[in-house]
Amino acid sequence: MPKSVKKKITNEFNDILDILSGEMQLREKEEKIKKLKEEAISKQKAIKRVQVASRDIVLEDSDVPTKKVVQNIKLFEWEAPDRYEISFESKGFWVILSLSLLFILFLAILQQYYLMAAIISLLFFVYVAGTNKPMKIKHKITA
Repeated sequence: MPKSVKKKITNEFNDILDILSGEMQLREKEEKIKKLKEEAISKQKAIKRVQVASRDIVLEDSDVPTKKVVQNIKLFEWEAPDRYEISFESKGFWVILSLSLLFILFLAILQQYYLMAAIISLLFFVYVAGTNKPMKIKHKITA
């Protein structure tokens, strides 16, 4: 390689290094400034605390009214199921299932697959609601 090309490359590398080192110096200065700001704020707060403690500064009363704390008094409490209980009889479910399957077959002929999926999901919901008992939940009315 000729000397002029080598000089050009080294000059470019030196320029890049100068740029990078300048960015590092900038970051370091920003961190120093941030630390100095935090120290100044903490010093100002400490001075203000000392002045308030020595009664040199009097704090103003707030115009915002304070809320009174009221204890929760239980007025009424009851226990109830979380949903309506469906009485599940196997014969009734078989009738519903057979009618639904016939309707699903009809929908398959009409190529209505989304309606078929909706009916199957409703059948599943009826089965689950009929076989599982609802949970008991405590309700409270407080003042």
